[in-house]
Amino acid sequence: MNLEFVRPELLSVDSRTQPRKNFEGIDSLMRSIEEAGGILQPLVARRSKNGSLVLVCGERRLRASILLGLASVPVVVREMSVPVAAAAALAENQQREELTVMEQAFAARRLKEEHGYRLSEISCFLGKQHKESTVSNLIRLTLLPEACQSMLNAGQISQGHGKALLVLVESRAPRFIHTVARYVARNNWTVRRTEEFTRLAATKRYRNHSFRTVLRKFRSVPTTKDEHPSAWTNDLSDRLQCRVRYYVADGNHVLEFDYYSVQELAGQQAKLLGVAEDEVRIAEGEFFAEAQQWAIKFPSMSALSAYLSTVMG
Repeated sequence: MNLEFVRPELLSVDSRTQPRKNFEGIDSLMRSIEEAGGILQPLVARRSKNGSLVLVCGERRLRASILLGLASVPVVVREMSVPVAAAAALAENQQREELTVMEQAFAARRLKEEHGYRLSEISCFLGKQHKESTVSNLIRLTLLPEACQSMLNAGQISQGHGKALLVLVESRAPRFIHTVARYVARNNWTVRRTEEFTRLAATKRYRNHSFRTVLRKFRSVPTTKDEHPSAWTNDLSDRLQCRVRYYVADGNHVLEFDYYSVQELAGQQAKLLGVAEDEVRIAEGEFFAEAQQWAIKFPSMSALSAYLSTVMG
């Protein structure tokens, strides 16, 4: 391993080994480099067969250096193969928490398909929280339409939502899948609810129907939650950002909600009624040190199921 000072223009970039595709925020990096009087953390490069230097880690710093017109940058030169360089680039970017979901996904896919790494090895490069099954699901996200991939990168839908959408890849057109993704994001659907919808949309009976037709059918079909209504509480908790409980009392099916202020109570009721918060008539009040409760009672299971289907749909 040698430390050299090299003109930025002499470092080449192999796109096959570089996972990063998004270089937003490079202006702030340039300011940091200027304030520090240069690059403090060396780049990492490998020597190619013809003797030239190929970048392994630090593409953002390299781009910033070129834009700033720096005469030279510090580079640690290491002997490594192309597969090892690709793995090192992924690990370095992951440690910096700079990669988007899809950058991770495509990098993992290249390591597996082009360089022969096992899922267990790729999981180590990505971090301790990534199991082999997680890496496998991450790679499968590359099969989604580009529009859905952009929504994942923007945080509009989660990796769990993306996994649920994969059910549609073989039977549905990209436009349909993107429509589902936009509806999921707009209506704050949970992963579980998205999975239920995509399973229905992928069946032979409905795979040729329009999104609106499938959605109408989805709303009318009783789900497994009708048998276990307590499963709805997680969805409602996510929607209202409060604790929700289900129980049966005096023959009624009850949904109970926690709140800590009358303003929070008004917000919950507005969301459940589908109206603006200022339309809910409620007196001004103080914040409460302990959770307060309010509840909605339903005379039958079918009435509760119909209400939940409307609210969560």
